[in-house]
Amino acid sequence: MTDDIDVGIIGSGLGGLTAAAFLAAAGKRVMLFERAHIPGGNATSYSRRAARFDVGLHYLGECEDDGIVRWILDSAGAKVTFRRLDSQGFDIVRGPTWELAIPCDWSEYRERLVAQWPAHRADLVEYFRLVGAIGEAVRGSLRGAVTVSPATAAPALIRLLRHRNTTVAELFDRLGFPPDLRAQLSAYNAYYGLPPSRTPLILHAGAATHFRRGAYYPIGGAGAITDALVDVIERNGGQIRLLSEVERILVRRHSVEGLRIREKGTSYDVRVSTVVSNADWKRTVLELLGQDQTTAGQFSRAASAHTAYPMYLLSLLIDRDLHAEGFGARNFLDIGDIDLEAQYLALDRGRMPERPQVLFCSANLKDPSAQDSAPIGCSSIQLMSPVPGDPRFWGAPAGPASGVRYRRRESYLAAKKSVSDQLVAAAESIVPGLRSSIVHTTDGSPFSHERFIGSSGGSPYGLSSTPDQFMLNRPLPVTGIRGLYLVGANVVFGSGVVSAMVSGSAVATLLLRSKVVRRTRVA
Repeated sequence: MTDDIDVGIIGSGLGGLTAAAFLAAAGKRVMLFERAHIPGGNATSYSRRAARFDVGLHYLGECEDDGIVRWILDSAGAKVTFRRLDSQGFDIVRGPTWELAIPCDWSEYRERLVAQWPAHRADLVEYFRLVGAIGEAVRGSLRGAVTVSPATAAPALIRLLRHRNTTVAELFDRLGFPPDLRAQLSAYNAYYGLPPSRTPLILHAGAATHFRRGAYYPIGGAGAITDALVDVIERNGGQIRLLSEVERILVRRHSVEGLRIREKGTSYDVRVSTVVSNADWKRTVLELLGQDQTTAGQFSRAASAHTAYPMYLLSLLIDRDLHAEGFGARNFLDIGDIDLEAQYLALDRGRMPERPQVLFCSANLKDPSAQDSAPIGCSSIQLMSPVPGDPRFWGAPAGPASGVRYRRRESYLAAKKSVSDQLVAAAESIVPGLRSSIVHTTDGSPFSHERFIGSSGGSPYGLSSTPDQFMLNRPLPVTGIRGLYLVGANVVFGSGVVSAMVSGSAVATLLLRSKVVRRTRVA
């Protein structure tokens, strides 16, 4: 195989796809290598029994006309249509004795909580003032990063840095919030996988304010964003090679000189001086670079870095039309045990909480007009919850990256059944009679995620966003190796769909402005 390429990209998650789309649209020859059989990473959908299920993208913000996601897609030339979820209650947060519909309007959200907690009015006003301001600064820093604009990003970063050592639990303590209110305000903890005591206030604020301009779902499912970016890449001459695994980043004298690729049992070298890695950061350093091609400090840092808690994804097809039953375009977040610290302590100890939190999403409730979302008279449902990352919980001595065979182990199947039963039992409070309505199930464990996505520990969030691994304590997009750049969930912009897309846009813009991209040859 011979061809001229300017940039080699490892992995087709949203960070890699976004970078590839911008570079290809600017006339650069891009070749993207993806180890799986389809592109997209977590931003993909799959079909079972004529129903559509999303892997990791279930809804998002910043899709309005001036939103970050909309700006990125429009700038790249990617056409995606979004449906706005119920602005009066796109998420329903449920506790043991209470329920709260979260609206998009930030002031209305505050007043609904004040109505439930009138004795804490002043403290809630202060919480919403502070968290709202921090959330706007987070948005400002990301908007500045999208275009690599220091003038836009710097003021927002300065405002953020004064809160860099504060956790959300410390804010709750200062305001004197009771346990139930803390649980309500921490409803999005599972979207970054941390209890309040380990959650940076900045991270909490970014998540809490993410939907204040609207919550959206891509028409056609999570894969619609991937398909649109792939179309831009291929329409502009870029190539995406599937079932193509990068075995090694080739470095000489601290500069990238190529990639070693394995396809269909055969390895070959691609000579390219600019590489963007959307692969898991730990694997990029520990395996693709290796100890011989990186410094002792970099290698040690990657080896000791800890990943976020993995998620379990249970997909159900039920023989009931939830749309006809009055369920709207919204999600449910059942807190379970309001003591989130205890829930995560159980996970740390390698077991499930007795009453785990459950996220309830449905593609056909959010995209009811799509014929592929579910058969007539049926509904697709997905239940998610943080789960232990210890392989022993899943009945194996190590994860699939080690080569351990696990899929038919009785202990693995038993662990999946136990977790699935817990999630269905919890979701019965949302959809009474759910268990008896199930006609098909598929499940995704941390082992599934590690096997298909290649993420360390099977986590969809990459590195854990604890204070010691947050913001400037995360890897920067520019590395110490000339020609090697990083995008995705592990870099300084943080985890999540928007942050991953921002990373890809920022790196592409940086490369195009610096004019470091030059054409080389595949050998």
